[in-house]
Amino acid sequence: MTKNPILLSILFFSISINAQEVSEEDIFQFRNLLKSKKFHDAEVLIERFYQLGMDEPKLELLETELWIEKADDLYSRKQYKSAFPYYNNAYIRWRTNPKIKERYDELAGKILVDEDTQANIRKMLKSNKNDETTVPSNIFSSKTMEFINSERIEILDNRVWNLSMLFSLSLLTNIIFFFR
Repeated sequence: MTKNPILLSILFFSISINAQEVSEEDIFQFRNLLKSKKFHDAEVLIERFYQLGMDEPKLELLETELWIEKADDLYSRKQYKSAFPYYNNAYIRWRTNPKIKERYDELAGKILVDEDTQANIRKMLKSNKNDETTVPSNIFSSKTMEFINSERIEILDNRVWNLSMLFSLSLLTNIIFFFR
């Protein structure tokens, strides 16, 4: 009988030590990794915190900090499309943060593009002009967009014309039946 309380106290002590293995130094190291933009190392450290049994609210806070820093880094490099999922995740967890709310509202509902990626594609297309398999150089030009928009306008114009004809016929039919 006396062994049970001793075993229980040893078990409790070992569990509390295991949960305490994430020290303030580890969290400080995590935040330094974020400041130095070593996001992969910070993600590995978060995974380690999870395996060590860090309490969930603290773990979620650190993960949200990682998302914010990663999103800010991508945003500063004009990679808006890549940054948005991180802002979205951070916004879901921390809606009251004014910075996250501002960036989320700014990017939400827009067609997002990573500007660096677009510039690299343009450079690649320009460098391939002399190759045998060339891609049309106007793929990103305004003339292409005008062509696409004029095609859409033509489709919409046809739809409006069809609807106006149907409305006119319906109105004419109602007038004829009304005066009979």
